[in-house]
Amino acid sequence: MALDANNPNDVKEGRLLKVPIQGPGNANRLLIFTGTAVTNFAGPAESQGEGAISTGLLTITLLDAAHAPQDFIRSATFASIAAETSGPGDEGPNDECYFDVTEVSTVKDFDGSLALKAILRTGIDSVLLRVAYQANVLIHE
Repeated sequence: MALDANNPNDVKEGRLLKVPIQGPGNANRLLIFTGTAVTNFAGPAESQGEGAISTGLLTITLLDAAHAPQDFIRSATFASIAAETSGPGDEGPNDECYFDVTEVSTVKDFDGSLALKAILRTGIDSVLLRVAYQANVLIHE
């Protein structure tokens, strides 16, 4: 799933702060990205059986290649479930709900853009509606 942080249909309340800094190393800017990604990532159909899980890669383009920093130093990135929903499932208690956001990082992507990447997982009868994130990126300009 590919989303653009500059598209309000993909990311709600997307923000970027550019903070001048001195170090560590040759870092002279801290970029802070925040927002809530609209994912609507659905779990598998109930017919796939108990315990089935859908897994997908979330990629949020924070800055396209034309605006991405040339000298990406490192980042600290956080993402979490912001909204979810789950259906009634079968007639028994709904024990099949499952949501997971893991392996979150900010990288200089293959096309030169700056992107947040995360693995999303949902279980049967579950939809991961939104994912909140914050990416702190050290660069040299």
